[in-house]
Amino acid sequence: MDKFDRHIGNGKAIEIGEDTFVLKPLGVQHMKDFFRLMKKFEGAKTEGDFLKNIDDQTSETISSLVMATLKKSYPDVAVEKLEEFGMRNFSTILQAIFEINLEQDNTNPALDFAKKMKTDVQNKA
Repeated sequence: MDKFDRHIGNGKAIEIGEDTFVLKPLGVQHMKDFFRLMKKFEGAKTEGDFLKNIDDQTSETISSLVMATLKKSYPDVAVEKLEEFGMRNFSTILQAIFEINLEQDNTNPALDFAKKMKTDVQNKA
């Protein structure tokens, strides 16, 4: 393992149902979208705050980051399957995206919000 691999990490394992998926961190080419999303949800404390901040651009950004993460993590899986999986599990995946890419900063409010959003979505299911 070289020094870069030690600091990139192996990704994050998430549980969906009885299955485990390992999601890899995004590359620097996604930084603009990642920080745009963090800024968009800054200060959001409730599901209502979250929902009122979702416009077409934000929805596209979430979709882009979810798909980029899934494609990088599972390059051999058909895009159509990743798209369906990403839609059905976007809140869990989005939380993992924040956790993976903010790994060094566990106090970030965006990470807290992503965890709350996942819990809210699961409670409604």
